[in-house]
Amino acid sequence: MTKPGARRFLVPQRPARKVSARPVSRVVYGAFIVFTTAFVLSIAVQVIPAVYTEPSGSSASSGVGRACADGLRELARASEAARLEASRGRDRKEAARAFEDGRRSAWSRHAEIARICEGDPRGIDALAAVYRFDRAAEADAVRQVASVGRVRRQVESFIRMPE
Repeated sequence: MTKPGARRFLVPQRPARKVSARPVSRVVYGAFIVFTTAFVLSIAVQVIPAVYTEPSGSSASSGVGRACADGLRELARASEAARLEASRGRDRKEAARAFEDGRRSAWSRHAEIARICEGDPRGIDALAAVYRFDRAAEADAVRQVASVGRVRRQVESFIRMPE
C-alpha cells in the first residue's frame, strides 16, 4: 500500500517516441561519413609512405661520384691524421703548426679536388662538409693540447730517463 501523498512525487511517464525514418537525414549523414572516410584514407595514403620510406635524396645512390669521393676521403684522412699528431703538442701554437704541417701534403691538392667535386650535383655540399671537418679537427687538436698538455708534461717529468 502506498501512502496517500506519495503519488505527487512521481514523474509522469511519457510514452516512448517513435523514431521516424527520415530518408533525407540518413542520406546526408551517409554522404558525410563517406566523404570523411575518403578524405582520411586519402591523407593516410599520402602521409604514410612519406613518413616510413627513406627520401630519395638521401639514398646510397645520391652520394658523390667516385673521383670526388676519393679526393674527399684523402682530405678527411689527412685532417684526422694531422689532428692526432697535433694533439701531442706542448702548447696551442705548436699544435696549430703541427696540424698545418701534418695536413699540408694532402691538402695541397684541395683546389684540384674542388674542381672535380664542383661538377658533381652533391659535390659542393660534400666539399663543404670536409672543410667543416677540417676546421673542427684543428680546433679539437688545439683544445686537447690546452686541456691535456699540462698533465702530459707532469707525467713526462716523472718518466724522463737520466742521461
